[in-house]
Amino acid sequence: MLRKHLQQYIPVPVLMCTIAILFYWALGVRSLWESEDRWAEIARNMLRTGDFFHPIINASIYFDKPLLSYWFIAAVATITGNLNEWSIRAPSALAGMVTLYATFYLGRELWSKKVAWLAVWVLLTSYGFIFWSRTASADMANLAATIAAVSWFFANKDKPTFSSYFIFYFICVVGAQTKGLTAIAIPVLVVFPYICREKRWQAHYNRSHLGALGLCALLYFLPFVAAIKIPLASGFQAPDMQLNGLNLVYRENILRFFKPFDHQGNLLTYIYALPYILVPWSPLFFAAFYLGLTKIKKTTEYSRWLLEAIILIFIFFTLSGSRRWYYIIPIMPYCALLTAGFLLDAGNQTLKNYCSLLIKSTFSIISIIFLASPLLWQFTKRYQFVPPSALIYSTFIIGLFSCLIIFISRWKPAVFSTLIGTDNHNAVLVALSAVLVGGWFCGLQPSLEVLRTERDFAQQLKKMASTPENIVFYEHARPSIVFYLNFAKPIPILTADNLISAIKNNRKLIVIAEKTDSPTLKTALLCQYQVSPLLEEVNFPWKKSRSNMKLIAWKMTEIKNSHEVCKNSTGALEPPKHVSPPHSERID
Repeated sequence: MLRKHLQQYIPVPVLMCTIAILFYWALGVRSLWESEDRWAEIARNMLRTGDFFHPIINASIYFDKPLLSYWFIAAVATITGNLNEWSIRAPSALAGMVTLYATFYLGRELWSKKVAWLAVWVLLTSYGFIFWSRTASADMANLAATIAAVSWFFANKDKPTFSSYFIFYFICVVGAQTKGLTAIAIPVLVVFPYICREKRWQAHYNRSHLGALGLCALLYFLPFVAAIKIPLASGFQAPDMQLNGLNLVYRENILRFFKPFDHQGNLLTYIYALPYILVPWSPLFFAAFYLGLTKIKKTTEYSRWLLEAIILIFIFFTLSGSRRWYYIIPIMPYCALLTAGFLLDAGNQTLKNYCSLLIKSTFSIISIIFLASPLLWQFTKRYQFVPPSALIYSTFIIGLFSCLIIFISRWKPAVFSTLIGTDNHNAVLVALSAVLVGGWFCGLQPSLEVLRTERDFAQQLKKMASTPENIVFYEHARPSIVFYLNFAKPIPILTADNLISAIKNNRKLIVIAEKTDSPTLKTALLCQYQVSPLLEEVNFPWKKSRSNMKLIAWKMTEIKNSHEVCKNSTGALEPPKHVSPPHSERID
């Protein structure tokens, strides 16, 4: 009796605590990486200028994505009082929570509470889902909108009223205003097989439907029209291409789909990406998908619809000419539901056991390696990699917890069933996935942060420069550096043609350039100025492949008798070599 009572009430707080840890633990520890700098810099400029309709990076208008994902970041920053890595990523974590709830609601509505509950755990502990829930981008908000719209549709499928249609399309519009028209296309595509069956479309072909669709279409275009009508903030100019919100709709959605101008992955991109984002549940999903196809004519209506939804989403993204591995993450909730239904089905036990054994064996090997990591890390010193102490502790602790789960599961498997709220076998898989996959994001990644150098470079540079006017970029700006410097004015970007005149106007100028641009920078100044490194971004020996992307802050020293240097610049006379100042030197 007590066990049944515990099984009823314990799983909910356990799930909430797991979500809090996997989504928010050390969320703001890591510095910005990859495209996160764009969301950070645009949100910073929105809060700084008060212009929320023109996304600005440094001094450039950047209409690559709609506005809403930036507004979410600005809202969180306003509430918390800080614009930092945590507030930039928090909207994605919140969108992840919305996705989990919508997945649970859909699973409970169409199948059962047990299927819905296990699907939430499968989705929560999948690599791709945690990855994007902890990343500043528009992708998780887009995913949340697509699954929320489908969940709303099935909850109100027998209510052909204006409000039901309006809320469905409004959710789609919200998603479209974060990433693009896929947030409208995917829900419509997913519900299409269901409404076509048994002529259900006839019940939805009415004035209320058309009226709600028309009103939401107007709401979708409203921010783009506002971006055209509202003048830019003072000191900024529209780009040469005159891109605005309406150009964005065509360029980023229609043109990219049929005639991609970038991100042109091969036709097999999503065949590789799907198992990647579903790790560690990939074997079970593919087994479920295969069995579902073999029995598609005998299965229930909703199970058939689920298979059709997965196939349609996969085909939609594959047919698009523009492909990246993460574009397909809107398929994940449906894959989680299919996997959960397969795991809870009474049949096909042999296939389930083989797939589960593969996952558990992999987990066991990883757990043993992690447990022995304090000894194994010693071998990396041969390759000049010295692991941070936090990394050594993290791998050992993760290995210890996962080994304990494996040990306890052999003697008291009911413990995990009580905590997680599903049967013993599946509960152990969930627990191991939460520890090992979640441990990568919450333990290993933060402990590796001391080896990332861009934020430290920007902070040191800000201390050295007495005023923002002393800093310029050479050839192109790095948005993350602009964000961390946090100057009130944009940082100029100079080319070889206008660099010398800028130095003449400001003898204290510091030029930031990537290492790969350093030779051209030196050549441009060869006759008149000696270029000396003031500050260099740290480059570790094991990162040789990315060494050319490291940043260097250069200071300029005028060369005496520069006329003679220019006269003999072919090689008869070289400019004098100066000793580089220490990194702590301050330029006043």
